[in-house]
Amino acid sequence: MSATTTSSRAGQPAGVPWRQVAAIIWPWRGRLALIAGSVLLAAVLEVVPPLITQDLIDNHLTIGRRDGILPLALLFLGATIAVQGVNFVTNYVTAGASQAALHRLRVRLFAHLQALPLSYYDHTPLGDTISRCTADVETVDTLFSTGVARVMGDLVRLVTAGIAMVAVSLPLALVATLVAPPLVVLTRAFQARARAAERDNRRAVGVLNAHLQEVFGGVEVVRAFSRAPAFVARFRHAAARALAAHNRSTAYVSLYPPLTNTMAAVAVSILLWAGA
Repeated sequence: MSATTTSSRAGQPAGVPWRQVAAIIWPWRGRLALIAGSVLLAAVLEVVPPLITQDLIDNHLTIGRRDGILPLALLFLGATIAVQGVNFVTNYVTAGASQAALHRLRVRLFAHLQALPLSYYDHTPLGDTISRCTADVETVDTLFSTGVARVMGDLVRLVTAGIAMVAVSLPLALVATLVAPPLVVLTRAFQARARAAERDNRRAVGVLNAHLQEVFGGVEVVRAFSRAPAFVARFRHAAARALAAHNRSTAYVSLYPPLTNTMAAVAVSILLWAGA
């Protein structure tokens, strides 16, 4: 069996089995509800410090009014501490729930592999299977532990910040939305390319692990037939492909934040110009 005979089914992108994901995380629905509530509470609390700062500047500092500054400062400090405390609870509960769900996923995956027919192992390199049980599961762990909570938090913050902006100044809120269309186009373009690059990266890692398993699993045969140089050349080629795939994925991940931060700076500049 050769590492290059990875089944085509493993390389094809499949749809997300949301029912299976829901079945895995359903036992921890109480924690999920707590996470959702804490994310909502943190998003609401995060609006308080900017509003306090606005009141402090408009109603106290600009007119030289000293009374009331200390209560506002204490309220600002309390809101900041409350936000950090709620974020701690969110991260802690999310990590616990994700690890519990990943434990169940690993057990189910191992049991599923035990039940597969022998023909599967005849056509699929063992290293590729091990890679999907380790590296791919770790990717799912990242999604559960940080991705879902972050997306929920960002969506709620977007809504609460939008409501606060409209309440403070509708014209400036409309000006801030000018960067939304190009941001959506940029995000969609990066989403498609980053998804394809990450899939290529996962496939390349699977092929690389398959080469490792094949060589070290049959090292006696490789040495007996003096095939070590040929396997080294094959591994070098697989490692080069894995490196190229990883670099492509990293390039998209590294390029997106600076572009979005630049667009955010442009939005702030437009707001300062419009509000001056």
